[in-house]
Amino acid sequence: MVAYPGESLRSCPCCGGPLMRIVRRPVDRFVSLFRAVHRYQCIVLECGWQGNLPVRAPSMVAPSGTAPLTTPTGTG
Repeated sequence: MVAYPGESLRSCPCCGGPLMRIVRRPVDRFVSLFRAVHRYQCIVLECGWQGNLPVRAPSMVAPSGTAPLTTPTGTG
């Protein structure tokens, strides 16, 4: 598996551990035609989660230690 450096900013949905971005499968590339996704794998050996997560919008990713550039608004 090929990992992409600097991609451990996401957390595992199963255990909360750090994720490593990995190469997508052909079916993942097909899904990306309709919804942008990246494939990740949990680096915690006991967990072993692997799956797709939606790509974050660039405006929502903030540099470390700063607030997001935009704040999502919720209904409710």
